[in-house]
Amino acid sequence: MVHQFLDVAQTFYYGLWANLRELPLLYRAAIVVLAAVCLAWLAARPILLKLLSWLLRLLALGVKGLCLWGELLLSPLSRRSPDRYVQLCNRWNGAMGQWHTRLTQWAKQVSQVEPHIGRAVALYLALMVLICLPTWVRPFVSGQYIPYLSFAAQAYQRLEAPALQAAAAYEPLILLEPRQSPSQEELESEPPESPPQEVWLSLSSQGRRGTNVREGPGKGHSVLTVISGGEEVLYLGDQSDGWVHICLSDGREGWIYHNLLSPLPQEEDAP
Repeated sequence: MVHQFLDVAQTFYYGLWANLRELPLLYRAAIVVLAAVCLAWLAARPILLKLLSWLLRLLALGVKGLCLWGELLLSPLSRRSPDRYVQLCNRWNGAMGQWHTRLTQWAKQVSQVEPHIGRAVALYLALMVLICLPTWVRPFVSGQYIPYLSFAAQAYQRLEAPALQAAAAYEPLILLEPRQSPSQEELESEPPESPPQEVWLSLSSQGRRGTNVREGPGKGHSVLTVISGGEEVLYLGDQSDGWVHICLSDGREGWIYHNLLSPLPQEEDAP
């Protein structure tokens, strides 16, 4: 029963990722980060605070136990030097009492922490700014420095890459365009010619670290943008001296060196 429930939950989970797989990177990041922040702030955060409160209370009880053990260890001294024994016991109990009071206060403060929605919103906005920063500053900053500003975007792409790869085997959960049953006339008519199939290429292991997309086939052309991680590009069917003509997810066209793409289709021979 539990195994079946997990299978159903996994199917729905990857079905949602199949829908997200069709979105551009920034739109997908906005949805995924929002869901992660809501889950962490509304569900995981109260549980962690509760566990922290219990841990502090256990430490306070442990301090009480240390008080008793200290008195037992110092008890042989009470016969030889009662004044010294009383002095040491007072110091030990005073120190342990201070720690017990602090731990008890901390546990009470942690248990009374309220979930401020404003902090969750601020956390979400900060994460989105870090992810979107390379795209925003690209028109004003040289492409040589873009990889240094892409640490958050690259970290997000590495986190979502396993889910996107697994979602490729699932159908989208939500149909954005409802399917309509064909009429009798459409069934009897001749089937239209199928459009050419799109070929999407992913970055190779070398290209995932950071790939320059240039405006033309050659290093002499300026850098259009920098992509990395699980980013996919559309193959436009043109290769020139080892450079491949591609189209980005936002519609811009550029050229990438062939070693940075995988799997690369073979160029058709000219008739």
